[in-house]
Amino acid sequence: MALDTVRKKKKRAVLYRQQGGRCFYCGVELHHGVRYGLDHLSPQSLGGSHKNTNLVVACHRCNKAKGTMTLEEFRAYRRVQWFAGEKTRFHCRLMEIPATTEES
Repeated sequence: MALDTVRKKKKRAVLYRQQGGRCFYCGVELHHGVRYGLDHLSPQSLGGSHKNTNLVVACHRCNKAKGTMTLEEFRAYRRVQWFAGEKTRFHCRLMEIPATTEES
């Protein structure tokens, strides 16, 4: 197994434990039946790093929905969906996330 793959798995395991085994955005419990991975709070396309302070564990659905948006853009996007009547589990958890996340 490549060294980068080992590091990525360790990083993912650490973040998984720190987040209590739940998606950072919607809070769904991540287990063997749920696809999940690492997501960048500040997207790589905007210069976001691979540091743990910029990474979270997210379910596939949230990760895909966020795409290349920043956390603030994603929050605004979900707010629009909320007012349009698309109330899902995403909204409750996402609105609790601090407005600013600083990258070290």
